[in-house]
Amino acid sequence: MGKPYLSDVERKAVIDELLRISENGKLPRGAYAKVASGVERDPTTISTIWKRYVAAVEAGVVGDEWKSRRKRHCGRKRKNRDELREKLARVPMEDRAVERRAAAAAGVSRNLVRQAVRKGMLKRRTTFIKPALTPENKLRRVEHALSFIDDRTLEFESMHNVVHVDEKWFYSDRGKRSYLVLEGEKPPPRFWKSKRFIPKTMFLAALARPRYDPHRKQQWDGKLGIWSFTEKYEAQRSSKNSAKGAVCTRNIDTVDREVYREYLVTKVFPAIKAQWPRKDHHMLILVQQDNAKLHVEPWDPDVVKAGQEGGWSIRMLCQAPNSPDLNTSIWAFSTPCRPSSTTSPGKELMPSSSP
Repeated sequence: MGKPYLSDVERKAVIDELLRISENGKLPRGAYAKVASGVERDPTTISTIWKRYVAAVEAGVVGDEWKSRRKRHCGRKRKNRDELREKLARVPMEDRAVERRAAAAAGVSRNLVRQAVRKGMLKRRTTFIKPALTPENKLRRVEHALSFIDDRTLEFESMHNVVHVDEKWFYSDRGKRSYLVLEGEKPPPRFWKSKRFIPKTMFLAALARPRYDPHRKQQWDGKLGIWSFTEKYEAQRSSKNSAKGAVCTRNIDTVDREVYREYLVTKVFPAIKAQWPRKDHHMLILVQQDNAKLHVEPWDPDVVKAGQEGGWSIRMLCQAPNSPDLNTSIWAFSTPCRPSSTTSPGKELMPSSSP
């Protein structure tokens, strides 16, 4: 590997040293070699610097003659990428989702497209599908947002009194699993009729905003609970999965409004009353749900009665239609579900892609 080029400061030092040892503008014999050994360069390099300086002095040009010219006269010339920009601009944006496809559509190499991305000519941007809102939907969204503004301060409320409930699907297993096995061990066998039709179960989760609970003197994560829409039954006969008379679990055939109401009254509301911070018992608690058909009306008599038992004030609230972004994601419950199933292979609950 060659030595780096002399900097402008080093070049100035070389000229100063040659001027110091010169006599009437003439250098003594061996001056180039002596100075070159001090900067660890070839005497030819020192000679070039000195001759350029002498030529500049004779021409009456004094100043900066020791500076390097490589900044302006070296390296490959910069290529004009305007033509590449024009070719890429003619390609429809739908064909620019992948570098390979964009290069083929523009008639250029894939390397040029990569360089355009690296140098900032092309930038990757991600878009997400948004619900097609009607004017009525937009009005309802604005009204929903305005309902959380404090009339006194005109600031958004802390929403510490809001509980978000939502349903999610979880698979009973996943197609690919990995294990840490010792020498001679084999992973446990797993069998399903088809990996495309792995059974799944619907869960109802309730989530509130985390906060500090001064009564318990600890941080409350706001996770009220997650409950599966399943039922217990007694096996009528023996099989490879269970013995006769064993208590087994299966999915509820139809999750309708009656089942949803029962889960609210017997699971969600009791969880709120048991885990809610004591200092916030007096506040009005709103349980926000989306507008699915199986959900109850906010004024449902059984739900209203259950929300008022024990001196509590729990009410249902429907979010704006076609606005899933107004409901807090309950995927925080997915993480605790996974480790709990690692002790029981084949029983892991994985999030489903279906709503």
